[in-house]
Amino acid sequence: MLFATLLRLSVAFETTASDVADAGFGRLERIPDIGVDQDTQDPHDARTWDHNKDPLGERLIKLCEEKTKTPQENQLKAVIADGASPSYLGEYNYTGLMWCAVRHKPELAKVLLAAGADTESVNAWGRDAMFVAAWEQQDAIVEELILAGANVSASAQHDEWQAIHKAAEVGNAKMVQMLLDAGADPQARTLPDDAFPKGVTPLSITKSKEVKAVLKPAIAATKAARAAAKKAAEGAEATETENQDGAAPTEEHDAEEAAAFVEAEVEEEAGGAKDEL
Repeated sequence: MLFATLLRLSVAFETTASDVADAGFGRLERIPDIGVDQDTQDPHDARTWDHNKDPLGERLIKLCEEKTKTPQENQLKAVIADGASPSYLGEYNYTGLMWCAVRHKPELAKVLLAAGADTESVNAWGRDAMFVAAWEQQDAIVEELILAGANVSASAQHDEWQAIHKAAEVGNAKMVQMLLDAGADPQARTLPDDAFPKGVTPLSITKSKEVKAVLKPAIAATKAARAAAKKAAEGAEATETENQDGAAPTEEHDAEEAAAFVEAEVEEEAGGAKDEL
């Protein structure tokens, strides 16, 4: 009786260990450093390829991933119509949108976005579709993502690189302008790392004169807007302080102060003229 119980426990333990390895825990040490804290992150939170695979979702990913010049829009629409999620996560948490960027398929990206694909999903590297599209210099896909309401300021938590940093780095002035027009911060700074101890801004990372010509006026406008906002905030704070200390100054009071100032100026000038005489 005791032997049978021990045998069942041993089999259960072996099965559990095997299941854990199959689920991806056993493969973690063989995955290179990809910007994910492997000591603290649950593999099931970021590595969806370890989960049960949905056949329709896998078909959707394959359509976006495969290298072909054959039109695939109708096939993709059919798979989505059959029930495939346009936001399905494949290996390494790559979405169909990300693969469309990698394979340069803006027509399929448009189909996915029209079907409601999630624009904010991130892969195992912490990158979203916008960043991948910027890396691949896919202007059309970035434009479609912006039209779909994607967050142009999204960044990976481990380094805070945004799409505008990558677009500036690769020298894509057109894309930088699109991102700026959509609200990207021209002064956004990445986190420090070994290569860039102080982090980088889009301007500091680019070598393109065209990109610099786009960024510099945007930076000047941003600085001016922030200075104006700061001044307005300080003025509002000062007004609130005055209101707390006493009655708010009236227009009549302002006029009286102005008149007194002019009169003092006139008297001072007159005194100076007498001294000269």
